[in-house]
Amino acid sequence: MKRLFALYVLLLMALWSSAQVKKHENSIGIGQKIPDVLLENLLNGKLSGRSLEELRRNKILIIDFWATWCKPCVEALPRLDSLQQAFGDKVLILAVSHESEAVLRGFFERKKLNPSIPILFSDTLFSTWFPHRLLPHSVWIDREGMVRVETGEGEINGENFRLAVSNGEFPSLNKNDDVSFEANSGLKIDENTLISVNFKKANLHVPTMITMRDSAGTNRLDTVFRYFSTNQPILKLFYSAFSNGKSFPNYNLIKFDDVKDSSKYFPPNIVDSLKGRLSIDDIKDWYLHNSYCFELRHDKGLPKEVFFSNMFRILNTLFDVEASVEFQDQDCFVLKLVDPSRVPRSSGKTPYSSWTNEGPTLHRFQDQRFSILVDQLNTTMFNLPVYDETGIGYPIDITLNLNFNGSHHYDTEYLKRIFWDYGIEMVREKRKLKVLVIRNRC
Repeated sequence: MKRLFALYVLLLMALWSSAQVKKHENSIGIGQKIPDVLLENLLNGKLSGRSLEELRRNKILIIDFWATWCKPCVEALPRLDSLQQAFGDKVLILAVSHESEAVLRGFFERKKLNPSIPILFSDTLFSTWFPHRLLPHSVWIDREGMVRVETGEGEINGENFRLAVSNGEFPSLNKNDDVSFEANSGLKIDENTLISVNFKKANLHVPTMITMRDSAGTNRLDTVFRYFSTNQPILKLFYSAFSNGKSFPNYNLIKFDDVKDSSKYFPPNIVDSLKGRLSIDDIKDWYLHNSYCFELRHDKGLPKEVFFSNMFRILNTLFDVEASVEFQDQDCFVLKLVDPSRVPRSSGKTPYSSWTNEGPTLHRFQDQRFSILVDQLNTTMFNLPVYDETGIGYPIDITLNLNFNGSHHYDTEYLKRIFWDYGIEMVREKRKLKVLVIRNRC
């Protein structure tokens, strides 16, 4: 086993390569002019069928790529509307999505959103012109139609708009979409399993993320099973491995045993939440010194539990602490079924969860397994773990108004009342739970 770990470490040292976003032959770069095109797929009917040249003439053009599943993109829509109204005919903001008209209209109806900026649906052209990997993604084009810079959401603000309109000054930081760790070799554990590992310090020029496409933090590709994250604290990496891919740690399931300084495992906005607001430079400095980019890939066929078990062992070779999994008596909220007749069985409608961004707040949980709701409750940082003993294995429909307060905590007394109305008792008791234990390496 020690020899295997040594091979892991050698592999980590050997796999420090990167790949740029692949450019299509028709892609448009910085300093090039954007061609004219007829805009037909616009939700804003009064603009549909007009040419891009006609609409953007003598204006600063912002092409904002977005998607309904991208939370920062959706949160930015009202701000984009406000910026368009504030700068009037000096600016044109064009929101571009690859999703269909039906998907966008249904999303806006559910979320009660009515953006006034032109929104282009079913895009295949603009994403070819401006290839990117991460959303939000914005392209800034000057009055002459010249591409000046491509940015993330942080640069979309009134001051940058004012400088572009008044002085022709555009943001200086070009967005870096190079977040891949393309491994040039792999480690064969046995005849059927090939694992590739990549690891390096934080890169604050790329967005902080854990890929979310299959289950949390994993991504199924044609030939590999993949965990991929950027700028994540050590604790989040260990927790993902411990929990088979969950992205948000429940800190009540993490114990430190004789660790002298645990502050480097908690982002400063958590550690110092009671000490006043930190500057953005302080937070960036913490992430620069205490977070990492990590990717683990293997060929399909390896069970998910084995994949994350391997990830756990690999992480234990990289840091000055050692993590283990133990079962300990733990305070938790136990869910018990007291009246099956009050449990709201699913009406058979389309499965979905209705959220608003304030909080965020969960309003409706529809046609989904009860265990999924329990998993959601266990993503908060400071609530006690929730342990399900109801035995409810069928889909349910629940209406509630549960605010998660930035994924930090929710109101347990309110949730107790909601569950009781639905025939479920929520009581505080001890249970033997799986716990992540962090110790200094001997």
